[in-house]
Amino acid sequence: MARAQGETRIPLFDIRIEEEDAEAVAEVLRSGWLSAGPRTEAFEREFAAHLGCKQVIALSSGTAALHLACLAAGVGKGDEVIVPSHTFVATVNAVLTAARRPSSLTSSGRTTSTSTRIASSRRSPSAPAR
Repeated sequence: MARAQGETRIPLFDIRIEEEDAEAVAEVLRSGWLSAGPRTEAFEREFAAHLGCKQVIALSSGTAALHLACLAAGVGKGDEVIVPSHTFVATVNAVLTAARRPSSLTSSGRTTSTSTRIASSRRSPSAPAR
């Protein structure tokens, strides 16, 4: 597949860890701040500036991010949340953790993806659209 001009690729299997990277990790481990602290705050500030937004929040996992996204979207207790049938378990776990009701959406057989049209057709009449 051709890449768009200016597209950056992040390698998944050809990762080179430089001495500077190893030292940065060692410095964080020695600091005692493993999941928060000055490095995390600096990352959040720099990433927000890069994205051009006021604030970002670093979380410990994709599941935590999905859970927070449910809360930020205003999904309430008992609301139906449509999730793709072909997904990682974290997608459903995030919905369940927030005491919501996941509803599995089968993807299109032709493209193996889904669309807002398909999701809208599956939504329960009482479910709010967000």
